Amino acid sequence: MSHLRGPQTRRLLRRFAGVYATLFGAAVALLLLAPATWAGFALGLMAPGAGFIAGWAMLASAALFGMALLIWFATGNLLLPPIVWLGAAWLAAENTPSPTQKLTAPTLIILGFAAIWLWQRRALRRAQNHRARLNLHLANCPALPIPAPSADELSPADLARLRLLLDRALQPADQFNGFEHRDPFQTAALRYQVNFVAFALALVQAHYAPACKGYLHQAQDNLLIKIQNPKVWCYWAWENLWGNLRHDPDPIASGNIMYAGFVAAQIALRANACGYPFDATQVQISGGQSFTYSQPQIIETLTRQYETSRLGLLPCEPHWVYPLCNLITAAAIRAHSNRHRTDHWLRISGPLRAGLEAEFIGAKGDLVAFRSSLTGIAAPAVGGALMQGYPCVYLHAIAPDMAQRQWQSLRYALRGRGWRHAIWRLDVGNYGLSRAAGYTGLALAAREIGDEAAAGDLLALLEADCPEVIASGVAHRESASLWALAHEVMARAHRTGGLAALMQPQVVAGPYIEAVDYAETLVAKARNTAGGLEMVLYPRQPGQVQSLAFAGLQPHQAYLLRGDIGGKLIADAQGKASLHLTLTPHSAFTLLTEKASNR
Repeated sequence: MSHLRGPQTRRLLRRFAGVYATLFGAAVALLLLAPATWAGFALGLMAPGAGFIAGWAMLASAALFGMALLIWFATGNLLLPPIVWLGAAWLAAENTPSPTQKLTAPTLIILGFAAIWLWQRRALRRAQNHRARLNLHLANCPALPIPAPSADELSPADLARLRLLLDRALQPADQFNGFEHRDPFQTAALRYQVNFVAFALALVQAHYAPACKGYLHQAQDNLLIKIQNPKVWCYWAWENLWGNLRHDPDPIASGNIMYAGFVAAQIALRANACGYPFDATQVQISGGQSFTYSQPQIIETLTRQYETSRLGLLPCEPHWVYPLCNLITAAAIRAHSNRHRTDHWLRISGPLRAGLEAEFIGAKGDLVAFRSSLTGIAAPAVGGALMQGYPCVYLHAIAPDMAQRQWQSLRYALRGRGWRHAIWRLDVGNYGLSRAAGYTGLALAAREIGDEAAAGDLLALLEADCPEVIASGVAHRESASLWALAHEVMARAHRTGGLAALMQPQVVAGPYIEAVDYAETLVAKARNTAGGLEMVLYPRQPGQVQSLAFAGLQPHQAYLLRGDIGGKLIADAQGKASLHLTLTPHSAFTLLTEKASNR
């Protein structure tokens, strides 16, 4: 098979084939030895709907079984496919096939499997030829040009896009106005919207305003509270019951990295981006039952699961393993390990990479989007270019060489085709008919990898297909999901290796903005330099007096403002001070000690 490479995958496929062969053999024995009244049931065991021999009942049974497989994939409902299969066989039990039909149906099923096997062998040969050409291309592929230096501050357009995310994050923590409510199971679920808005704010802070607390910290704190809301995680009680056959609603304990791993990443990126001690690591999950975890407990729980995983990766949906979810989880573990100097990353990094390379890289060199940990079967390529390129964002943070290869493999596969034709017209954030999520997710990956040309092309296509609309200073795009808009903020504010850099904690040494009124002033830059603080502020209403609170100052030390605005302040015994300023439309200035200012 085109995706069949790893030893564990082969083991799972052999086991699955053995189970089906046993079922088929039992059905044949039942067909030959049991009374004629059992013949329809026996044929129904061989394949879904086969007991009806032909006609609408057979087609309807096959269609229902296909739908059951889709629901299994979408919600982890492991029980539904066998229920539909066995139910169709039971309903066909009253059919009494003729002797010819008794022979024809098994023969057609066997021939069908033979045809699939031959088709897969041919597909494997084509894939291997593609892989050989790809390897030759990669061996001679020139390195990406060194990107130009990134912007030093957020532009007014960047701030308008960021405001959409901040408005949602800064509302009361128990409210979800402006979030999209589609379903609790798949990519449009609330949890992913909260996660990715939080990731975006962490990246913006790390790149442009590490020396600013204020509303940036409050927004991320609110999002951490939102992710603990039962609206976000209550889906797991059902998925765990019908997928793992366990009655345990705890969404962190086991088998649920699409929540636990993403929450760990949300906390880890928040902690590493802010540059200050971050103590809010308790996750209190309540609603009917209450579960409390600290970030170290979440990381240890995830690490132990990785250590016992045969495939090297963990399930996202019950019994469905997605590399993307695992890469986000792995980035969380690495960021946490680097911040707290623990051995968690060391314990899993080798087996994780080995599993990824052996079990989840297809024969063509492409990334397997997901694989069943029960059967070993990998679905055909889904998601278009987005599912191949977007994982590079997180892969670059843990295995940059693999990320570069995967990105170059995608570019090779796209040769002669434009991005628009390679991206599915489906916004994964709200299931709308838009390429917004594809454009923004891939633009972020391109920026992380350093492919500025691709990032520019993708963002230009986004503007052409989904024009930006600005209302009351807030930018949005009609029909684009919050998922897509959060990724656009990340893509535009990002820089090469930006997420990889966040695997190490940012260090802030010196003054910082402790408080600023979000309703009045937007921070485009806040960065420490040589004991001072460089700032760029955009007031909502220039010319009016605004208040800023500073901390991290030297106690009792005098400080001066130099730049578009002048002023003086004296720190108190705790190293804090406030200042009232009349800001210009673009206020750029530096806060320095009086001694440094006079040099």
